[in-house]
Amino acid sequence: AEQLFLLYSLYLDFGVFRPEGTSIEYDAIFVGRLTANKAPSLFLDAIAAASRKRDGLRVLIIGAGPLKARLRTRAAGLGSATRVEFRDWVAAPGELADLYRRARCLICASFSEGGPRVVAEALACGVPVISTRVGLARELVQDGVTGFLVDWSADDIAERIEQIVSDPDLRARMALAAPLSVQRFEKSRVLREYAMGYQELVKIDS
Repeated sequence: AEQLFLLYSLYLDFGVFRPEGTSIEYDAIFVGRLTANKAPSLFLDAIAAASRKRDGLRVLIIGAGPLKARLRTRAAGLGSATRVEFRDWVAAPGELADLYRRARCLICASFSEGGPRVVAEALACGVPVISTRVGLARELVQDGVTGFLVDWSADDIAERIEQIVSDPDLRARMALAAPLSVQRFEKSRVLREYAMGYQELVKIDS
């Protein structure tokens, strides 16, 4: 352990990614490239499972990639009771933050991740996160406090979506706790720690 020196590369601008009062428009949001490792198909499988118990789910998928056409076809097959909206790209960070805040929860269904940055951004905006146990998600998401950690099971994800959608008090408690869980990733703090870390490494090497 004494040979390891940990510096996080994840940083957040809390002037952009912050809680802000806004109306809820979506029950769940997915943000990421539409590729196999991000598991957007698993996300839609979970939405389909949740839809069998609850009509009127509203979902937003932000991202583009090779699976886009297949996902649109899959979403159309969910029927009129479930509304799935697609957006290929959001150019401005402020607009992305606003879309996070319009959702009851963010879903990260990834099989592998270096971050995922979207989990940290959503939490900073006060949005509960349902995530598989990938990358930093295991550190960022406090199970049952700021969201839920799940396995790669559509039924498990669907169950957690139902909990958040059906229990406004639970969602409110998670939304309040979420920004506190990512305070250590504030941009100026991370940059300062990087600078101090490199200075420390130079001392050790000299």
